Amino acid sequence: MKINVFGFLLGAILVMSTASCAKDPVKKQDGEFSLSVQLPTESQTKTHLGNKGATLADVYDILWSTGDKVSVNGLLSNAVASAYVGTSKADFTFGSAPTAPYFVLYPAQSGESYKIALPSSQTYVAGSYDPAAAPMYGSSADDSPVQLHNLTGTVRLALNGSSKLTKIELLANGGESIAGTVNLSHNADSFTGGFNVTGGSDLITLSFGAGLQLSGTDTHVHIPVLAQAYSAGFTARVYNSDNDFMQLKFWGAGKTVSGTELYEFESKTYTAGRVEVLEGISPLTTQDRNFDTYITVGAYNIWSTSMRDKYYNARYDSSSEYYSGSGDGYMIDDDPRLWATAKTHIASTIVACGYDVFGLAEVTDVSKAEIPNLVSAAGGNYTWLWYNTGQTDDNNPNLNGGEWHAIAYKPSIFTAGTKGKFWLHTGDNGRSPNKGTFLIPGVGFREEGVYRTLDYVFLTHKVTGRTILFMHCHAPLDDDINTWAGDVIKYRITGQGSSSGSGTEYYPINTENHPCVLAGDLNASPSEGLIYNKFSAFWTNAYADAEIGDVLPAAEIENPGTWAHWRMQKSMLQDETKRIDHIFYSDDFTITNYWANRYRYNAAYFPASSGFRNFYPSDHMPVVAELSL
Repeated sequence: MKINVFGFLLGAILVMSTASCAKDPVKKQDGEFSLSVQLPTESQTKTHLGNKGATLADVYDILWSTGDKVSVNGLLSNAVASAYVGTSKADFTFGSAPTAPYFVLYPAQSGESYKIALPSSQTYVAGSYDPAAAPMYGSSADDSPVQLHNLTGTVRLALNGSSKLTKIELLANGGESIAGTVNLSHNADSFTGGFNVTGGSDLITLSFGAGLQLSGTDTHVHIPVLAQAYSAGFTARVYNSDNDFMQLKFWGAGKTVSGTELYEFESKTYTAGRVEVLEGISPLTTQDRNFDTYITVGAYNIWSTSMRDKYYNARYDSSSEYYSGSGDGYMIDDDPRLWATAKTHIASTIVACGYDVFGLAEVTDVSKAEIPNLVSAAGGNYTWLWYNTGQTDDNNPNLNGGEWHAIAYKPSIFTAGTKGKFWLHTGDNGRSPNKGTFLIPGVGFREEGVYRTLDYVFLTHKVTGRTILFMHCHAPLDDDINTWAGDVIKYRITGQGSSSGSGTEYYPINTENHPCVLAGDLNASPSEGLIYNKFSAFWTNAYADAEIGDVLPAAEIENPGTWAHWRMQKSMLQDETKRIDHIFYSDDFTITNYWANRYRYNAAYFPASSGFRNFYPSDHMPVVAELSL
């Protein structure tokens, strides 16, 4: 079996095909016996590798590969049909039908119902492991589904450097057998879960074939090891092309390996002759893309608490809050501008973005209380950091109408460090009243006394150990203040330029020069300049960088806009001046993808008569960038 870009799922369900109410498995017309093999769909975290479906981005999945076979009672299936390669479910055919009870083995073992060969010589597979080294087994007394179980857990080593590797020898220090013939304990109609090893070896050799060239970026090596207790842990001897080796030791105090876990260790730079003791890292549940160090970042402005106008995205907690102006300035109970209507769509849109960390703007008290649970119910696992734009302690929502911002991150990817914020004005005790003259046509509302902040948190990536500074900002509307805010942010983050005021609240915060990402609704398009131009002078814009690097999707080239209003027209999406939601980053990052999520209410949700069929959950599109570090 192979592993897709999301990694491993060590476990599967083997389902017997049945006809009508018959108990006997289906016989195909040519006399072949058919089995349907499906991976399970129960929820499971990424380091608990068993019993998980192949459709979620935050799990490891196993997919069928060309040539895969299973065996039932020692009878080998035919190779999986090409139509099922790369899927989690496949029909396997047999030349003759076995009789119940069914003892199922993967990889297929000819003539064996209760024994599996665990090889002492393994071959390196990039991003995966030798499939012969990770067997599974299961049984059923009748034609009920068969749950396969893993015989091995998986050790993951992370290496970088300039050497070319030839092999790794993994030694069980306590002499336990980690290769040989595994004899599975069983009774008359089922496996019982135990095993013993005959002809065993305490050494596994993993070959890199023509050699594995290391680089400055971590290369991950996966080695399955038998799921059992180890009294003194392991020593891995990692050989280079000169036949010198580095030794990596782990679990010296003993360890019981589980068949449903992937054990990840800290990164090491390869140095021949050195002995290193490895420390395990916290469970990683959402690192994907073949285990390279990627992060998905972005921002979403989901509603407005300051504007009361039908032309803009006025997100209201109830219809009574809505400004009843002329025209269609009224609300019905299921109006898409109501939080009760939009909230599940907002949550599913966030999850669909696949963010590892993101910023959220313009959140009310009501929405703040609900959005974490809504996102969790939609399948997102985040830790939420909250920032009140009008208070210094982030605990009192009374100022600024109870407006909140959030930075949400996946705890499986990051560990959070220092959290903070600063106002984009150095007067008024550091708070930022936006005294601009922005006038909403026909309504006369001026954005006055609205506090604008930059919110930030230092996050440490669990795999690489690198710390990044993630920032979220909802910039002022007034052109002059918007531009000036760029200078304030530049000084506070980079130490460049100057900022009026005195005291520690005005000092630069990124004194260790960590890689930076800033995302948010900046209220400035590239054509307008303003804060966009300020940031472009010392950071990289994700959209522009993706376009230069030829990784910008065609849909984004044709539709660069990220903001308009509820009934966003195609002409608005095509308007470059509507691209006001941005992602900027320091030159530590390389972009691999950029997009804006343009999900909108569909015909199934609103009938055509409602007039809301083409409405969006927000007047802003969430922006997404995939970055490598």
